[in-house]
Amino acid sequence: MSLLPSTNASASENGVFESYFLRKGSSTQYYGLKGTVSSGSNNAWMWFGTQQISAGVFPDPGTPPAYFRVENSTTLAGLSVGLNVAPGGSNSITFLVQYTPIATGVLTDTSITITLTGAQKSGVFYGQPFGMSAGDLIHLKLSYTGGGGNLAHDITAQIDLY
Repeated sequence: MSLLPSTNASASENGVFESYFLRKGSSTQYYGLKGTVSSGSNNAWMWFGTQQISAGVFPDPGTPPAYFRVENSTTLAGLSVGLNVAPGGSNSITFLVQYTPIATGVLTDTSITITLTGAQKSGVFYGQPFGMSAGDLIHLKLSYTGGGGNLAHDITAQIDLY
């Protein structure tokens, strides 16, 4: 579930304290990869939860792509990603949210994408909510540049739904 600021925030002499509430029907989908990205598959999909990076296994290059099934109609609010070690130099790592609509069964890119380059270790993409239907599948695709020279390490990602 997502935490949203409530309308009754309060201040104190040491700073601002804000209370939060859980928005009914909201959720956060967590993805993680442990290890150096260049040790794993490129142009492949992340699984829900955390896995050890392993060539040909995680991220998963197989099809159909790994997915999270939407239980009820929802809105995909955005994506947040982080790395413990940046890609370095001119290397990059890109995260792309894709989906497969239940109505067509066709894998489709969304506009929700984050690319981290050089020394960047985190990124967010919110502000273009995307409606999804019950039964749609959400996929998180990872790709990187720089081959074995890409230093990106220990990946965390979250997709927020409401």
